[in-house]
Parts: sequence; structure tokens; C-alpha cells
Amino acid sequence: MTKSTTREYGCFLSGTKLDSLRVRALLLRERVVEDRQAVEHLFMSRTRWSGAILSLLVLTSFFGCGPITSTTAIAEATVAIHGAKEANAPKFAAYEYASAVEYLRKATEEEGYAQYQAAIDLARKARDLAEKAAELSMGSPAIQRDSVPDRLEKHDPIRGVSGESL
Repeated sequence: MTKSTTREYGCFLSGTKLDSLRVRALLLRERVVEDRQAVEHLFMSRTRWSGAILSLLVLTSFFGCGPITSTTAIAEATVAIHGAKEANAPKFAAYEYASAVEYLRKATEEEGYAQYQAAIDLARKARDLAEKAAELSMGSPAIQRDSVPDRLEKHDPIRGVSGESL
């Protein structure tokens, strides 16, 4: 303990035990106040950091949904387009099928640019168009004609069986 330290607290070194105890108590009180301020600062900074970390986790969870949802939507659209192709949609519902294919292509492109909401919207539009193309091609009269058995198709009431004339 120096004289300057003891002067700050209003006591001088007189060599008595009481004076040294007072100085120690005052220094201890000062240290406790400093420690309390340090603890409060640390607590506040931890609270700020924990709030920031919590906010970051919430935001990343929202951003994490975009890639997952867009990939799922693109997969559903791809399955719908394959189903429409199996139903001969390129032949009987060409506009809807071609639109579905192009919307799917654009959706995968937008997903590549991390535009997930646009990719989701385009993929859903592609799926809807592919489903419409499959419905139209299944309801097409040409499909219904193709599904008629051969033995009935060969029978012609005017010409006879297999197109023979009477």
C-alpha cells in the first residue's frame, strides 16, 4: 500500500492496525464493485450474445426450409412429368406437357441461383401442368380408340369382318 492509495481514502499510515484495516476494507469494497461491474458486463454481453445466437438459429431454420421445400417440389414435378409422358401427353396434350417441362427446367435453374421461393412456385406450376396434361391425354378420344380390343375394331357392319366387302 502506498501513501497515495491511502490518501484517496482519507486516512494516513500512522502505523495503527485500525488504519490499515480501514484501507483494506475500502480497497476490498472497490475491488468488489469492480468485480460486480465486470460480472454484470460479462452477463450482459453473454445475454446479448445468446440473444444474437438464438436469433441466428431461428433465421437459419427459416432459410433451411427453402432448399428442402424446393427440392421436394421439383421432385414432385419430375414425377408428375414422367407420369404425363407415360400417358402419351407429348402427343395428346402437347401444350401442357411442354409447358410443364419448361417450368421444371426454370425451377431447377432458379434453385441453382438460390431463389428457393421462385423455384417452389415454378415447380408447383410444372406439377399442376403435368397433372393436367396427363388428365387430358387420358381423356383423349384417340386414347379411347387405342384401348378398344382388336377384334371389335376389325368388325365393320357395312363391309363385314376385317373390311371384307359383301
